[in-house]
Amino acid sequence: MNKKQLNFQPVIGLEIHVELKTKAKMFCRCSADHFHTPPNTNICPVCLGLPGAMPYPNLKALEKTLLIAHLLHCRINRISRFERKHYFYPDLPKGYQLTQYLYPMGYQGYLEVEGKRFLIRRVHQEEDTAKLKHQRLNGKLVSLVDFNRSGVPLVEMVTEPVFTNSQDVVAFLKKLQRLLRFYEVSDCDMEKGSMRLEANISLRPEGSRELPDYKVELKNINSFRFLAEAMDYEIKRQASLLSQGRKITQETRGYNSVKKFTFSQRVKEEAQDYHYLLEPDIPPIYLSDEVVEKVKRTPDYTQLIRKWIRLGWPETVVDTLLTKISQLEWWQELETIAQKEALNRHKLGHFLLKNKSKYYLKNISELVTQFKEDEKVVGNVDQLAKVVKEVIASNPQAVADYQKGKESAIYFLLGQVRYRLGKVDVQTTLQQLKEALAEKSKR
Repeated sequence: MNKKQLNFQPVIGLEIHVELKTKAKMFCRCSADHFHTPPNTNICPVCLGLPGAMPYPNLKALEKTLLIAHLLHCRINRISRFERKHYFYPDLPKGYQLTQYLYPMGYQGYLEVEGKRFLIRRVHQEEDTAKLKHQRLNGKLVSLVDFNRSGVPLVEMVTEPVFTNSQDVVAFLKKLQRLLRFYEVSDCDMEKGSMRLEANISLRPEGSRELPDYKVELKNINSFRFLAEAMDYEIKRQASLLSQGRKITQETRGYNSVKKFTFSQRVKEEAQDYHYLLEPDIPPIYLSDEVVEKVKRTPDYTQLIRKWIRLGWPETVVDTLLTKISQLEWWQELETIAQKEALNRHKLGHFLLKNKSKYYLKNISELVTQFKEDEKVVGNVDQLAKVVKEVIASNPQAVADYQKGKESAIYFLLGQVRYRLGKVDVQTTLQQLKEALAEKSKR
């Protein structure tokens, strides 16, 4: 980036869409599972936008949206409404999308990441669109529409334009993804499209506090790395144009992850272009005190993590293994046994991390029994160095074979150590043998 470009400061805002984990769609009772299902099998007149089809909201989806708003410290709208967002595209059968514009579920929130507070403008509920598939059919390039995704519950989170670099954006998105996965409101799988990222980028003179009169939207990017690359490229592109005195076109751009550049897709719409109208078939949604208070009693993620660390569990273990709120009961049972039997949580945690594929979230009694057995083995480590020396001294032929390059000879020595000590940690013993043999060859 040249010196002129350094005189511009990026202004970045995010729009994040996540599909909610519900059995049914947002406004009908068709299955919301649209991954790896035959095209156009989970559909009904509501999904297809047929005349006379009446939508009725999914209560579970609304509850999950309310939870997301709470997790992001939003103010809650006790009354929210659905509106029709009009635009015409093959993946939108009705010619409009049901969404919350004037009356979002939550607003004026924030998420703290690495000591920084990033402001959330709104959290609102809407429905997903159908999915277009571009392929060749009978030798012709065609676009097909799969309506299985049409109507799946979707939540949009919009930040204020408070980001100034791609590093903060990625850190924010990773924290958000972890939070939503922990509370099991969404899988947030970007490869499947259940978490979609959009960034609005513009530049202003360094030191200015005014928002620019344009923004460029980066859309349909399916990884944190590609989003960071796209943002960095777009910042350089805009800075170069502005330094030449040229005006930036307000548009939506995609990102070519192979050639590493952004490209124009279409002119970006403004809110007034959508002609929002209140949805006449869905009455206002009133949130009772009971519903709101229930959500507010949801355990705080940060406090939960700190609790387990205070109890003596290693931070890396908790951070890696405690990934879902539904796991808390299992962890609590393990903690009860650890207290009762005075187990070392630091050692138990690392044992769990090392053997997570074998023991994690399985029978706790079996896990604790195996941990105790392994602890006995660890106790033998104090004798290991002595026994290794004895085995090397009493097996000169095997030692000579190893020093001549016969790698398998070390496993004979390993067997001799195991014969004398019983169960040992194989990797630790091999390392001790190699070090002792290397030392012997220097003499």
